Parts: sequence; C-alpha cells; structure tokens
Amino acid sequence: MSRRALDLDDGLAMVVTDLHGSWEVYRRLRDLFLDQQAKGQVDRLVLCGDLIHSDGPDEIDASLEMMLDVMSLQAEFGTNRVIMLLGNHELPHIYGLSLAKGPTQFTPRFEAALTRLDQQYRSLYRRKNVIQFLTSLPFFVRTRAGVMLT
Repeated sequence: MSRRALDLDDGLAMVVTDLHGSWEVYRRLRDLFLDQQAKGQVDRLVLCGDLIHSDGPDEIDASLEMMLDVMSLQAEFGTNRVIMLLGNHELPHIYGLSLAKGPTQFTPRFEAALTRLDQQYRSLYRRKNVIQFLTSLPFFVRTRAGVMLT
C-alpha cells in the first residue's frame, strides 16, 4: 500500500475530477495538460478520483481505457507529475464491493472490462496491474498553501 496522503510543496497543478468514463472530456483535458506541461506552464495533473463508471450506455463508457492511459502517463512522467487520487468509484474494485445508485449498478461493467483485458493477447496490462494501481493510489493531496484535494 502506498502513502495515502501526498504533500505538494511547489509547482502549479491542473486539477480534474469526476470524469466518469467520458473519453472525449478526458482526452481534451489530458492533451491540454500535456501541451501546457511541455510549455512549462503547469507542473502536475491531479485527477481527484471517480475517473470510472459512466452511467451511459456501455459503448460510450471508456473507463478502462482512461485508467490504462493514466497508468501509461504515470509510467512516462512519474507519479509526482501525474497524480490520481482514489475515489469512491475506484474503491469497490479493490475490495470486491458493489457500487450502485438507485437501480444503476456501476461495478459489474468495469469488472467485465477487466475480464476482457485479461483475454487480450497483446495488452500491456492485466486485471492484476489495474488492481495494483488502484491499491497504490493516495486518498488526498495537501499543498503548502493549505489546500486539500480529495
């Protein structure tokens, strides 16, 4: 298990939250971060959890693709530059719990995507990698200025 709290002592962070499987929104914000980071205008991307679990149709839910992209970004830039916090939508996949809102069951769709990931011959990642990634995520970030992100 990782440290559940991170301290940021310097730099400028781009903060994003609650994307819930929306690839287009994620892609635009990720590309904005990459562009601004390359120009030296921003130092970090902080994703405040709830990256996964769209409540729309299966075909538009890009939760797993987004998660794998964040994992790749962290591998490229480091966990201090691309920070993802554990949200309540990611937490059930660590502990085998179910998350629902009214009649909508969120966890089965993502679990099915993880099963399909294990069946892909050429995938760089497997279910165990995603679960290990989720297990490593911090709960919150504190800044020197006294801002807490969760």
